[in-house]
Amino acid sequence: MNFWGRILLVLNVILSFTFLAYAASVFNVQKSWREKSEANAEIVKQKDSQLTNLTQEFDNFKNDTAKQIAEMTDERDTATNSRNQLQTALETLTKQMETTQTELEREKALSQISGEETEARKAEALKERAANVALHKTIVAHMKKIHELEDQIYENGIERQNLIVTHEMVLSELADAKKVIRYKGIDKEETKDILVRQSPPPTVEGVVLSTRADSRNGLQYVEISVGSDDGLVKGHELFGYRFATSVEDRPKYLNTIRLIRVDPDKSVGVVIPKSKNGEIKKGDNVSTKL
Repeated sequence: MNFWGRILLVLNVILSFTFLAYAASVFNVQKSWREKSEANAEIVKQKDSQLTNLTQEFDNFKNDTAKQIAEMTDERDTATNSRNQLQTALETLTKQMETTQTELEREKALSQISGEETEARKAEALKERAANVALHKTIVAHMKKIHELEDQIYENGIERQNLIVTHEMVLSELADAKKVIRYKGIDKEETKDILVRQSPPPTVEGVVLSTRADSRNGLQYVEISVGSDDGLVKGHELFGYRFATSVEDRPKYLNTIRLIRVDPDKSVGVVIPKSKNGEIKKGDNVSTKL
């Protein structure tokens, strides 16, 4: 084999490998394109399906919207008709109100005229009624006064009879008392002293100034801060007591004191033994009312 033959053989081998590589490359490209084509076809199919669904949803939405628009249009037309009817009714009512207002003003004018006449008659009637009421009250007051005077006359008559009877009884008792006084041989001054002692003492309160016990007769003498200027006389009795030392305690009754000497601003008394309930001391209190 010569040189050119070898070159051709080498070229043939190189070209064979080249064509083989090209064929493999073409096969790979063709296979990759087919897979991409199938993938794109699947994607297109999915997109077509989505498009179909979207188209269906859009058609449904369009139909619903159109239906809602139709319903809203009907409602608008109904509302417009209602508004027109209300406007017409309002205009009618306005005219009726104007007519009624005119009639009311006319009736009001007539009523005012009639009211003035009625008020005048009413005022006259009220004046006569007031005069009748005043006259009736005057009559009732006079009748009441007459009954009161009659009752007073009757009560005065009964009281007069009672006073006459009481006066006769007092005269009789006075005569008996004079007989007893003459029988006992009591003079007028002693009689007055007895009467004064028997009269109840006035309400008087005082303080114990001093105390003294008599060892001979066992009596206790008490000097107090009230006297004849306060209405006390010999023979009056006062109660001795001591104020409580705390809020919870009550004042304590001590004894009863009978006055044996009375000066204008102080007095001296003796403690009645049977009434003794405690030892009376300087600073204790005395009162005619317990």
